[in-house]
Amino acid sequence: MLHATQIWFFDASKQAFAGLTVHWLNIAIAEFLTHGGDSSDLKSDECDFYFVNFVIDVVVGVSITYLLLEVVQMLAEKYDIPSLRTGEYGDPPKINVWLLQLSIFMAITVVIKFALFLTEMNLRYYLDLWGYTMFQSADPYPKVKLVFVMVLAPFLLNSVQFWLTDYLLMSDKPVKEEADDKIASQSFTLGNSDCADVEERDY
Repeated sequence: MLHATQIWFFDASKQAFAGLTVHWLNIAIAEFLTHGGDSSDLKSDECDFYFVNFVIDVVVGVSITYLLLEVVQMLAEKYDIPSLRTGEYGDPPKINVWLLQLSIFMAITVVIKFALFLTEMNLRYYLDLWGYTMFQSADPYPKVKLVFVMVLAPFLLNSVQFWLTDYLLMSDKPVKEEADDKIASQSFTLGNSDCADVEERDY
């Protein structure tokens, strides 16, 4: 039970660190998209760009995260590096393995955000149109818009993002253990059958 709690904490903490990092990066990116460079023709404000960033994170960011984590898993299997197997921290769970996996996950998160930021800079005017079109009717109500963009929408999008990320971070170890148990059970059954056959022949 204690090990299961530690594994859950390790998995959840990776999401928490990544989520906080993405949140502050999204605020900085929204500020830069709104005011950085030639922004005189833009209609969207920081809230609009923040929401657009969040949606892109959930749709594009999680997909790329999945692909990069799959690459890490392939390397872990190819070179037999157990500490790189996502969600497996040893038995008992070791904090140094968690720190290694956390570092890898954070590096993936930051690299993806930087790549998405460069892409968004090139698509800034399209994103501006998207954000402005979605929220222009809420512009007369800035407080309502702020609550929706910074509280309600992140809650819903984070729920989806965390569920998807949790699925990616969960180890397939329980599945393997279940398969091993089935094999052992079958072997035990076969062994008992052989013993029964021997006893019948002796009888």
